[in-house]
Amino acid sequence: MTKRLVVVAALMTLGSGAMAQDEGTSSGGGFFSGLSLNTNNKYQISLLLGNQVMFDQNLTYLTPKYSNNAADAIGLPGPKNSQSYSPLTYIRFNDLGSGDLVNMAGVQFTYFLTDAIDINASFGMDLRSTPKKDFIEGEQIKDMAVQGQKWIEGQFQNNWLLTLGGNYHFTVSNEKIDMYAGLQFGYQHGHINTYTPYTDADAAYLMFSALEEKANTLATAASACQTAMETAKSAWNSAQANQEAAKNAYDYADEYYQTAVQTTESRLTDKIKAETDFTNANAEWEAAGSPTEGKEYRAKEVAAVMQSYANDKYDDAVAAQKQAAAEREAAQTSWDDAQKAVTNTYNTYNTANSKYTSAQSSADAARKTAESAKANYEGTVLYTPRIGSGQIVCFTSSITAGVNYALSDGLFLGLEFSPYTFTYTSLSVCPKDNQVYKATAYANRFFANTLLKIGFRF
Repeated sequence: MTKRLVVVAALMTLGSGAMAQDEGTSSGGGFFSGLSLNTNNKYQISLLLGNQVMFDQNLTYLTPKYSNNAADAIGLPGPKNSQSYSPLTYIRFNDLGSGDLVNMAGVQFTYFLTDAIDINASFGMDLRSTPKKDFIEGEQIKDMAVQGQKWIEGQFQNNWLLTLGGNYHFTVSNEKIDMYAGLQFGYQHGHINTYTPYTDADAAYLMFSALEEKANTLATAASACQTAMETAKSAWNSAQANQEAAKNAYDYADEYYQTAVQTTESRLTDKIKAETDFTNANAEWEAAGSPTEGKEYRAKEVAAVMQSYANDKYDDAVAAQKQAAAEREAAQTSWDDAQKAVTNTYNTYNTANSKYTSAQSSADAARKTAESAKANYEGTVLYTPRIGSGQIVCFTSSITAGVNYALSDGLFLGLEFSPYTFTYTSLSVCPKDNQVYKATAYANRFFANTLLKIGFRF
């Protein structure tokens, strides 16, 4: 906006000066004799304000977007991966409302072959350069963060134009006004090179070996945890088997003990019966006068033998029951110990399994991080060229028309436009080690490319 105000103020100042001079000069003297068609001055230099470049001068759309994925196609930006926008998207259609009239578009040199015919040439150039800047990694030192620095892609681009043309100047009654029409042919060229510096992808790759070593260390730890887990699981399985054997031994000892108890009870019954029989036999023997022979004597002797036998059998049964009880108690203790061993080995196995799961998870995460760093490098750096380039070329042919107005002797202000302009444009995206991507476009424009001219003739 400031530029526009400056230009308008300058034009108003020059215009008011011309009007003041016009009031003080006789009409017969030819106020603008320096621009009159009957002058002998052959040279004219004009400053062109506007925009003669027919393409978008930010040429980054011409740089190839490298990828390690074959499905990512090279070309102009587009709505989807396999489609480019029309090349006409990057062709500029200038008008008075574009705000370009405050920009210097170039300088035009004109030579008059005759008072009515001139040939002219104009030239303009725009050179842009951005040096590349490498990425600098940040670092965390205890509680203090040393921040890194972002990388900048290096770019060099040049846009330039050259136009050649000729005009025929019409004779008008007002000497301050010069009206003309003609033909103009132009060649416009834009080229861009990009240079990728040391980036965070490079830094990621440099970290890859450390990350891989960390992943290997964690994998080794996970393997050791797995071995410990498998050992604990084997011990748990063995404890379960021992528990089962101890239970079987206890069941056998308990069965043996129960049999011994039953035997003891049976022998006790036999003992009591033998004692009763002996008491009865002894009573009969005493009632018979305690004879030393005869039926009563023999009955007593037999009852005494049977009592002694029953006592011996009962004593044996009691001893067997005690032994069975001791064996059952030992089997119970073994079973209890086996159950505790199962619980302990299970807890050991569960802890080892948790450690293994955690160690394996850490190892997998570290491996994934390392592989991601490697893939990031391979995808964006290792197989990606560091240099990209592209160019655009425009050929134009125009019918031009314009009018110049004298501001002072030899100084003029002019307005020029093109009733018709034909433009042929060729765009090229030039990836390294790959085929060049080319696209072309044609345009027919009417009443376009308005230029403001300030110049002098000498």
